[in-house]
Amino acid sequence: MADLDCEPADMTAFVAYLRDIGRHELLTLEEVSELSSWIEAGLLATERLPVAAPAEAADLRAVVAAGESARRRMIEGNLRLVVSLAKRYTGKGISLLDLIQEGNLGLMRAVERFDHKLGHRFSTYAIWWIRQSIGRAISDRSRLVRMPAQAYADAGRVATVHRELLQRLGREPTTAELATGSSLTVARVHRAQAWKLRPQSLDLTEADQPVDDDTLTYRAALRRDLHHQLEFLDDLHQLVLRYRFGLHDTSPSTVEETAAKLRLPPERVRRLEREALRSLRKRCLRTLREYVP
Repeated sequence: MADLDCEPADMTAFVAYLRDIGRHELLTLEEVSELSSWIEAGLLATERLPVAAPAEAADLRAVVAAGESARRRMIEGNLRLVVSLAKRYTGKGISLLDLIQEGNLGLMRAVERFDHKLGHRFSTYAIWWIRQSIGRAISDRSRLVRMPAQAYADAGRVATVHRELLQRLGREPTTAELATGSSLTVARVHRAQAWKLRPQSLDLTEADQPVDDDTLTYRAALRRDLHHQLEFLDDLHQLVLRYRFGLHDTSPSTVEETAAKLRLPPERVRRLEREALRSLRKRCLRTLREYVP
């Protein structure tokens, strides 16, 4: 563990934490399904409790307690997953213990939102939430000055347009050209460029080339969040959007091409696309707001 990003004083706490979470046994698929059922039942009971009759209230409180116990057991059984993921993000300006704490918050959100009836493995589902929580913490706290999520998204967009215009024009693009290409105002382009300025190390040599991975992080975060939101759609609506917008790592397909792949009439594909986009707009109004201008 010598290569971990931990202060010597924190290493003792980290070892103690590993020893503590090691006492919690891993969950089987059957246990995950059963615990998820109790968590869902507890949430439903919590909603009904304020309006329940006195005779029913005692039973509902028992279900709420069972759901909370199941939620705690689900979290405890996956704490080692958080540690394994957090180790991959060390060296980015946040200590391993803080990364684990942020990852645990993502795990808690995954437990609250997991639907076992869809047939997905919980660990696969939780990885998205854990990585999202850790990634957002890195973008917020790894700088000397915290970067707002909207400014972070703008900076990634401006960087992408800058590279595209630089290749196409053969010169440095103007601020107005960047604003047009990124669909942002000139003021927001200036702000995005200002946030890209980072403190320079006094030990930086000419051989040290800084790596700008903001755009990669931005695209990965957007793709991760979008794929997660698609999981809330049924399989047919998912397939229509994935084919139409090239979310299968392929180029986008026309309505006719999508209809041929799914063996459906084109008019039905159009209707499914409208329904899926309408559903995503309702769900993603807050979740994906930071990715739009």
